[in-house]
Amino acid sequence: DAFNNREFVMYYQPILDLVRDKVIGAEALIRWFPPSGEQISPAIFMDVIENSSFMIPFGRWILQECFKDLRMIQEKRNDKSFSLSINISGKQFTQSDFIEEVEKMRTNNNLEPESIKLEMTERVMMDGTLALDSLSRFHDIGYGLSIDDFGTGFSSLQYLFRMPLDNIKIDRSFVRDMLRDDKALAIVKSL
Repeated sequence: DAFNNREFVMYYQPILDLVRDKVIGAEALIRWFPPSGEQISPAIFMDVIENSSFMIPFGRWILQECFKDLRMIQEKRNDKSFSLSINISGKQFTQSDFIEEVEKMRTNNNLEPESIKLEMTERVMMDGTLALDSLSRFHDIGYGLSIDDFGTGFSSLQYLFRMPLDNIKIDRSFVRDMLRDDKALAIVKSL
């Protein structure tokens, strides 16, 4: 009902290049504002959606919104290099036609694959060969690939070795404590 009533809204958190003091991209964040007006945290609703059959249509809508908004941002900024990071569910990566679907949306919006960064959690590593094949194909096309919240799941260096990743986003529990905890600092440095 919330989806049909258009209660979900995309927000975009800026990504800064601190050396050049410039906004170079953004990360897409989904927010839910029910009629009561009080925002519901994604920590509450995303697990429910990801573990339901609704994840595929919901994820498709998110991509459509993100691609449309990215095109608009790039046009307004006159900057085709402005990138957008979008979280993708493991269920989406195991869809047999997912790559074709994403490619159609991307080309319909006249976007370069290099301006799109697909982010996933470590759980995608557990989804088997189909997910790894999809990641490799996305990488070959030119999309950026990132692991988000790394260190919170069943991390394996073997999976990292096999995956065509551009970035590893270390979970904040390690980063937050790295100046106070030698173990957290050692983990962050080694990653």
